[in-house]
Amino acid sequence: MISIKQTFYLDHNIKDVYEFVNDSGNEVDWVSSVKQVEQLANDQLKLLYDFLGRKETFVMQITTEAYHLRKYTSTEGVFPMKGEQRFESIKNGNATKFEWYFEMDPGKYFGIIPLLIIKKATEKVMKKDGTNLNKLISQSMMSV
Repeated sequence: MISIKQTFYLDHNIKDVYEFVNDSGNEVDWVSSVKQVEQLANDQLKLLYDFLGRKETFVMQITTEAYHLRKYTSTEGVFPMKGEQRFESIKNGNATKFEWYFEMDPGKYFGIIPLLIIKKATEKVMKKDGTNLNKLISQSMMSV
């Protein structure tokens, strides 16, 4: 089992951050391991992931509490995974604390690669994605 929690401080108000993250059309842009997204019925997303050279499709059930929480749990895929993203308004509403928790149990899916290496690779990708989120939200606001 791999569990990771990272916190990012984003220079955008909670509304802009939440709406960007919760828009499935942005998933490919800000989550670098996601290569394709298909919106399904009943708040589900079908996601094609490319991670550590392996491509797999997962169906994720999404639940939200507007401007506060987004949770996802795999309902289909080669191993179980789940996560949540919490949003907290900071700096008098001018910025957002974004907490991202992710958990997966890949078992032997990645072969002989130790879980510690998989965890470190996942942490690195999440850090890059969370840091890049600020820039992507700024760009999306300029195009409006």
